[in-house]
Amino acid sequence: MRALGTPVLGTEYDALHLRITEVFGRSWDPASTVRAALAANTSRLLYVASDNLDKALELIRAAGSPRRVVTRRDLDAQRVADVLGYLPLAERRRGEFMRELLVDVLTCVHATAFFRGDRYQVKTTFSNHIEDQRHCRARPPAESGFRDCSDVDVAMGVRALSRATAVRRLPDRTVPAPPAL
Repeated sequence: MRALGTPVLGTEYDALHLRITEVFGRSWDPASTVRAALAANTSRLLYVASDNLDKALELIRAAGSPRRVVTRRDLDAQRVADVLGYLPLAERRRGEFMRELLVDVLTCVHATAFFRGDRYQVKTTFSNHIEDQRHCRARPPAESGFRDCSDVDVAMGVRALSRATAVRRLPDRTVPAPPAL
């Protein structure tokens, strides 16, 4: 990751993820998320990840901030092209459609600060996965040198499954109609 982004991003930068093509209701204003990210720490670069970079950059230009903004388009093209280079050729071809997403995830996970739409209003799994990986990255590594977040992932999955099961087991609360007079 460092080799991918360091020449452009440096060692400290912030990241913003905007899910533009999906509608999350009237309660979310993407422009307010952009303004918050632009106002945060203006001395650092802001990396913008989005499913519609042109629209995201349009929102940023409309905010009129002097903060320097970069996207995956600004990263070293050869390094971005080589991000799947560790895979055998057949696997690389099969995974090619994920390359841009992988670059955005890795870049956002390693950012100093991460901005996204409100978790409860903007239910985008992409931002949620980035946040989960950022939390995992903050954990101390195990003896193996790797960060094992499986206990967190399993606990979260069990809680979600327990809630779903509990909902199915709720007794029928249908109130009988009053007797006819």
